[in-house]
Amino acid sequence: MSAPVLSDAETQTLAAASIRRIDGETAPGILLICEHAGRAVPGAWADLGLPKPLLDTHFGWDAGAGALTEALARRLQAPAILAAYSRLFLDINRFETDWDVMRPDLAGIPVPANIEPDPVDRALRERIARKPFDRATEEQLARFEQTGRPALISIHSFTPLVQGKPRPTEIGVLWRDA
Repeated sequence: MSAPVLSDAETQTLAAASIRRIDGETAPGILLICEHAGRAVPGAWADLGLPKPLLDTHFGWDAGAGALTEALARRLQAPAILAAYSRLFLDINRFETDWDVMRPDLAGIPVPANIEPDPVDRALRERIARKPFDRATEEQLARFEQTGRPALISIHSFTPLVQGKPRPTEIGVLWRDA
């Protein structure tokens, strides 16, 4: 797909709409992030050529993860950053070079706007979706520098079935000491 032609103002507006922030005290040293909180696709991409109900599936977002992130932020009085755009628009939880950063199909259902996107489209989506999220996360982490190393908690949900195979896990915790 070729990138839509957007003015700088339109690009900035879309970038500003790509995240939601929840302000919280920095004293607890916790930052919550949710990369797949939203299922929106900017209008210029016309739902990526998909029927809208497909954006409501787990392919499009992590159902419940955004609401859980918001509830935890309130309960813990912690800041949070939530991505508003669908992971099908750009999966900011993937590297730019990963095949599924702009997933071309949904278990066999083609995503028309993600089939062989041109480099200009890729770069525009990165500017609109990933860059604001990363910038907001880095800014928030910088606020913690005076109080020590923060706990960065990324919240996701997952389906109980993947490619027809049950996934019996109730909760998963990945940990890394940076």
